[in-house]
Amino acid sequence: MEKRRTPNQEIYVPKTNVPPNAGQIAAAKLIMKRHREGKGRVEITPKIRYLASYED
Repeated sequence: MEKRRTPNQEIYVPKTNVPPNAGQIAAAKLIMKRHREGKGRVEITPKIRYLASYED
């Protein structure tokens, strides 16, 4: 059986070659942390997932 992709599982492709700044990465990590704890009210988008997992 094939797994369906939900919008949150889509792969985010950045539109520019400019890396995200430290503030964007930190904010995305905090949003993901609050989502895991059940306190988050922000929808987790592919871009937020990308920023939270970004490594220099």
